[in-house]
Amino acid sequence: MCRISSELPKPAGPPPRFLITKPGVYDGKAMGVSPGDTVGVQAGEYTYFRFRNFIGSASKPIVFVNYGGLVRVHSPVAQLSNVTFAASRYVVLNGQGDAQTDYGFRISAPAPGVSALAIGGKSSDVDVHHIEIDTAGFAGIMAKTDPAVNDSSTWRGHFTMYNVSIHHNYVHNTRGEGLYIGNSFWNEGITSTITVFPHEIVGLSIHHNRTERTGCEGIQYACAPNSQVYHNQVSQTGLSPFAKFQDNGVQIGGGVSGSFTDNEISDAPGVGLIIVGHRGPLTVHNNLISRVGACGVFVDTRPGSVPGATIAFTNCTVDTERKTAFRFYNRDQRNDVTSCVIRSQTPFDLTDGIPPIINENNVLGSGTVPPGVGFMKPD
Repeated sequence: MCRISSELPKPAGPPPRFLITKPGVYDGKAMGVSPGDTVGVQAGEYTYFRFRNFIGSASKPIVFVNYGGLVRVHSPVAQLSNVTFAASRYVVLNGQGDAQTDYGFRISAPAPGVSALAIGGKSSDVDVHHIEIDTAGFAGIMAKTDPAVNDSSTWRGHFTMYNVSIHHNYVHNTRGEGLYIGNSFWNEGITSTITVFPHEIVGLSIHHNRTERTGCEGIQYACAPNSQVYHNQVSQTGLSPFAKFQDNGVQIGGGVSGSFTDNEISDAPGVGLIIVGHRGPLTVHNNLISRVGACGVFVDTRPGSVPGATIAFTNCTVDTERKTAFRFYNRDQRNDVTSCVIRSQTPFDLTDGIPPIINENNVLGSGTVPPGVGFMKPD
């Protein structure tokens, strides 16, 4: 099994102050867990965990770690999720508790509609790393609190999720998205009796993850200004989409700005990289998109998109054979395509008018690629 490189050290130190040995519901406040404490989960087999009210601090997060080997969480029962965090802040889920195990938590949630790991309930400031999701009836890892009509504390402007870091995880065999981070309706909101808008995620980082064999997108993220998404490997997506146009490689959704760099996307039946209703500006640098069924890159605007915002595509390789490489439906924004390798029948599809586009130093077709052009495998 291939690995994504990691420079993170293996944890060392005294045994955890708290040690969990049974499945169930755990309340940090009731347990007396304090900022800086470590909560160990004894190696073994479990069915589910519900973690609530674990409140650390920015300098002293509460760390959950596998203790003594692999922690396997599996249940075929249709519960909310096999592992959930709610009403928690400044917490770390760390799968590096055993030097012999790359992913110290292995979570499986095969029941239809069930996500394996869910971070919600107005949780914030969460770091999740070295976790394996090997089955999910819906998303592998989900991080968001959906706005509720009857609870204004969940609405945008009333609640903000901060500093979410999802990294060095292996997610595969999900019926929905591999990583589902942020609500999908940043632009339009969610309407029942009234229209409410989902919270933003300020300080989102998604990196060094690997997703394979996902029912929908390998990674879908939204509501995230100045986000940093990099060094991810996404393959074999869209195998069982629950709706039309959910069979893409990676989806960047409404409210996003920041950077998307050093990622590899392959074997998607739909679009390789679909960017819908982003906020911008957005830098898409040094990405490889190959073997996709539709176009390589799709961009549009929706309510809330910023007119005149720039998407800069630099040093990307888009190999779609007979398909379209870039499809731009964002007529009031600027698209820069520079130093890219474009191997497709149609490099650019512009519709509904011609959006401003800068097309410089690109290699089209099967031409020789000079140094400094196209995707370069990151170290």
